[in-house]
Amino acid sequence: HRAVMGKSSGGFGAIVHGLRHPDVFGALADHSGDSAFEYSYLPDFPAVVRAVSKYGSLEKWWAAFQKAPKKTHEWLKVLNIVAMAAAYSPNPKRPLRIDLPFDLETGKIDPAVWRRWLAWDPVRMVANVARYRRAAKRLKLAFVDCGIRDEWHLDIGARMLVKELRKAGARVVHEEFDDGHMDIQYRYDRSL
Repeated sequence: HRAVMGKSSGGFGAIVHGLRHPDVFGALADHSGDSAFEYSYLPDFPAVVRAVSKYGSLEKWWAAFQKAPKKTHEWLKVLNIVAMAAAYSPNPKRPLRIDLPFDLETGKIDPAVWRRWLAWDPVRMVANVARYRRAAKRLKLAFVDCGIRDEWHLDIGARMLVKELRKAGARVVHEEFDDGHMDIQYRYDRSL
């Protein structure tokens, strides 16, 4: 009789917790949650390479970020990828304790690290791991929504996720709406 819900990275958390703990959660609501990582994260990798190269290293970028009085979109784009690396590819032996899924000098994808990220992609979790397909089928309900103007293309990821959840036998309510990623808390009433 418990449900978990969240928006953006919280939506990612809701779907992952629901799939990893079907004994705890019977339902979930994923509002604009991170999924289909090749659409949501990969497009920002080149911008991160460019932004960090201005400072010479990730550590120097971090120091400059901490001192910057105003955080622009460029700063936050890098911060988002750094935060995702902390979640998907932590490494206490590296600068900032993370492995990035690409080379900061050339931008070349590091396949081993990128695979670590993709292992957490909810679309792939349901499509490729039997345990998560079984968990999806056990859910009483999965509510997934996203705006069709989402700046990180999470609407595309939501469509992929919904397809995989339904293939696994989950009961899914999927809604799209005419908005972006920000200030969409008015959507929470839909899932509740």
